[in-house]
Amino acid sequence: MMPVIPPYGYPQPKSDVPSDVEVGRDHAEGKGVSRSIAYHSEVETVNGFPVGEAFPDGPKGVRGFGLLQIVNFVGFVLNAFLINTSSFGWYGATNTELSRKYTTFLTPKGTAFSIWGLIYITEGVFVIYQLFSSQRGTNNVFVNRIGWAWTGVNVFQIIWTMTFAQDAVWASLVFMALIWASLLTIIVRLDPGRASTLIGGTYNASERFGVTPLQWFIYYLPFQIHLGWITVAFILNTNVTLVFEKAPVETMFGVAIACLGIALSSAVFWGATRRDMVHAFVISWATHWISQHITDTSGDVPLPWGTPNDAPMVRSLSMAAGIVSVLCLIGGFVATGLAWGSYFWARCQGAQQEGGAMYSVRR
Repeated sequence: MMPVIPPYGYPQPKSDVPSDVEVGRDHAEGKGVSRSIAYHSEVETVNGFPVGEAFPDGPKGVRGFGLLQIVNFVGFVLNAFLINTSSFGWYGATNTELSRKYTTFLTPKGTAFSIWGLIYITEGVFVIYQLFSSQRGTNNVFVNRIGWAWTGVNVFQIIWTMTFAQDAVWASLVFMALIWASLLTIIVRLDPGRASTLIGGTYNASERFGVTPLQWFIYYLPFQIHLGWITVAFILNTNVTLVFEKAPVETMFGVAIACLGIALSSAVFWGATRRDMVHAFVISWATHWISQHITDTSGDVPLPWGTPNDAPMVRSLSMAAGIVSVLCLIGGFVATGLAWGSYFWARCQGAQQEGGAMYSVRR
């Protein structure tokens, strides 16, 4: 059984009589309140302890590490090793070989995949930082909110790598969907949003705590980049199945257009509801390289069923991808201004509630 975290983090002696907290309610001065701990963005500590970090009364795992911290680190290292060694052909065909075999109307230029370097760097910072002594203990708010979904991301990415290398296209699509769902779970748990969320309901300011810029960089940025890219990868994997099933070129073109609309809608949704500028920037990056790739007339980019790279419909698709890229880029800057602008404005005004935080997280 997880230990009780008293209201506002005060350590209290264990009583033989179950407290209101233990039976499912917090209390403060005899008045029932929400099951939440309110943190304020301009206050770096709560009762002497850093915002969002481990409470002192939490049980320890191996030498002070909680189980999640250990699994997070091991899972990341194993995932990075297996995925990067797949380029040697150890598990079957390489991604490069399969990308040429299943070139779609939305396959981006190889340069686009360099974003994996940024994903690994930011997620590497996360898994190392969460091992610091200040972050240890199973009551680390952010690590607990990420939970086992991060393990799911690592496991499903490993399985996806193996299935795709074995040319199991439909199976790879299933595991790509599971990767996306796991990342979505992390984002939803970390940031339910200012009002409505994917899991429904609205959240009052009293039910949230502030997220500092450092905490955003460590615990939010890596997964926002990753979710943005996996959204694109999911779309690409879907189009790969059409090539695998030898769908007519007209069908593939129509699906490609629809997928660009989905990518744009995704960027708008996250920017409007979460002030997530990162998602829009990632979509912009991917669609830019899609636009550049499909009109490459060098002969190195074979399109489905021998479609010429300079065909009118290909040029139209390239233009559409370029427009999506520009719109997402603009939207990303707008979301950036809203997120950081409101954060610093609230700091200047001495705000202590939701408006003073870049993000608001329900505990």
